[in-house]
Order: sequence, then C-alpha cells, then structure tokens
Amino acid sequence: MLENTIEYQINFWQAIAAHYIFPEGGFAFTTKMSGADTNLLILTKQDLQTLKSILPEVTSFFEKHQVPWGINIVDNPHSAEIISFLEEKHFSKIYTQHQMETKLASLPQTPGSPLVREVGDGDLEMLKDWTKPVVSGFKIQGSKDADLYYKLNEIALSREDNILKHFVLYDGAQPLSSATLSIHGDVARLDNVSTMVEAQRKGNGRALVEYCISKARALGCKYIIFESSERGINLYRKMGFKEVAMSCVYSASKSSEFSANDPSACSASDSLVCSANESSESSASNPLPRNGSKSS
Repeated sequence: MLENTIEYQINFWQAIAAHYIFPEGGFAFTTKMSGADTNLLILTKQDLQTLKSILPEVTSFFEKHQVPWGINIVDNPHSAEIISFLEEKHFSKIYTQHQMETKLASLPQTPGSPLVREVGDGDLEMLKDWTKPVVSGFKIQGSKDADLYYKLNEIALSREDNILKHFVLYDGAQPLSSATLSIHGDVARLDNVSTMVEAQRKGNGRALVEYCISKARALGCKYIIFESSERGINLYRKMGFKEVAMSCVYSASKSSEFSANDPSACSASDSLVCSANESSESSASNPLPRNGSKSS
C-alpha cells in the first residue's frame, strides 16, 4: 500500500485548476465550475486543528471566486472529530468515494484496444470529443461548466510540464468513453472515467480502463490509483482493484458561516481571465509548479 496518495490527487487538480492556493497543511483550488466537488479544500495534514487554522484563508479564497465548495476528508483516526466540527458548522456530506489502489503486476494482461486514441497537444477537435463523455457521464449541467472544463484541460495539455494523458474510446467517429491518466513517477492516477449515457453498461468504460492499465504499464508505472463512486465499485473489485480507504466531501450549506456568498467575487464567466489579487494564488493562465510549494 502506498503511504500517501493525497499528493497525487493534488497534482491532478493542480494541473487543471483555474486558481489555487497552498495554505499551511492544505491545498485549495477552484475550477470555477458550479459543483462543490470541483472546488475543494484537500487537507494534507488531516486533523481538526489544521482545518480550523486555515478555514478563514480558504473561505476567503472561495468567496473571492464566488463558487460553492467542499472539503475532502479521508477516513483516518482524526476524521470523526473533523466531521463532527463540520456538521456543527452546517456542512453536509455530498458524496462518498472509495480509494482504490493496486500493483499493476497483480492485474491480468489485456490487449490494447484499436478503438482508443490519445488526445494530442493542440488537437482541439479530439479534446472536444474527449469532453463529450465527461459531460454526459458526470451529468455536468449547463454549457458554461462544460466549456470551462474543456478550456481548463486545453490549457493543461499545452504546458511543457503537462502530466495528463487524455484518452477517448470511439465507435467509428463517435466518442463513447473518456479517461485521464496522470503520471507521478512509478504511480499512475486514473480520473475522468466516463461514458456517454446511451453507451453505458455495454463494456465501454471497462475497455477504456483496461487500455489505460496497459498504457500505465508501458510507461513504467508500478501502481495505479483512483477514486471510485458507489456505482462503479463492484466493477473495479472484479477487475482486481483493492479498496484501501474511504473519503467523503462535505460542502458548506447556504446557512453556514463558511458558504461563499461574497457578491464582489469574480463570476464563473470570468474564470480564465480573473487575475489573482494575492501573491499566494496562481491561475490557469500561468504554468503551475509541481514541487508542492506555495505558489508565488
């Protein structure tokens, strides 16, 4: 079992975030999308004292960008007191995820699919194809959020230090499923596994995951990790993945003192042009550091 997978989660979101900060003991980012699960505080030091100490800075960050937001909590000896505190402050749980991990050597070899293609840097038409199953499978509401996610990934793929690899499974010219691999040394992280609603329950998602496993092996990775929803957990167990932890996201309700309700904040339509007003904040228009230090 890998000791710490939070850093890989942070690396993924850092790659596509519109803006982010590194408060002491955490990482907060916004995509500027309307879902609280795409604007998160991830604690690198998961204890109540750390959370209390950085909440004012984090709340101010999300208020400035006028987005709903959540806190990612990984099950550990301190999670019960953190959750109790959040519930007292009118945070509510919006979803639970299973943290999955396995050694690639323990998974069966599967042939690569000729129906899968990788999105190349600058291939905007294929990136649009990749976005379609993500929007459909994750039920992203509204064209604004879909356009934002497309633009953030376009920027991420254009960077010299890009760590993301986007894949699309096709039926002819029709995109059916999408997925993303991010490479962190000998660890591959899987994200954005999604299938067009009309193409679900037909083995398309599994075929693409198997392709990504083969790709991770070819890239020299030894481990693969990701988060699974309740709906997908049984499939991944059958494929040989092991559940190592649970995590959940708590979101601030409108009645919470920590909800983002500052009318002076930038609107979602300004997501990629809203300039950072603090030296500790970075935006998607600039290269993102990969060293885990606070941005400057």
